[in-house]
Amino acid sequence: MSESPEHTDCPICMTELNPVPCPEMAARLSRREREIFVLLASGPSNADLAARLHLTERTVKAHISNMLRKLELSRMQACLFALAYQHARVRDANR
Repeated sequence: MSESPEHTDCPICMTELNPVPCPEMAARLSRREREIFVLLASGPSNADLAARLHLTERTVKAHISNMLRKLELSRMQACLFALAYQHARVRDANR
């Protein structure tokens, strides 16, 4: 995937109908934060994430708080960006 020519410092650049993850996004987040970011696409609760990742809810909440702070997003925005990211990955895999 190529970077959008309109790249700004947002966590995900949007080209016309082609969401592209910003290169800086991966560098800002830990491995666990990136994992949680992708899982947010389905809108899970902290308890759901904790059960799936075998973590405590407190740990999940800390990872989400750190991720949202680093990306300067609300949880809703992160969920929407994660959904767009997953959609782009599925679409690209089917090409």
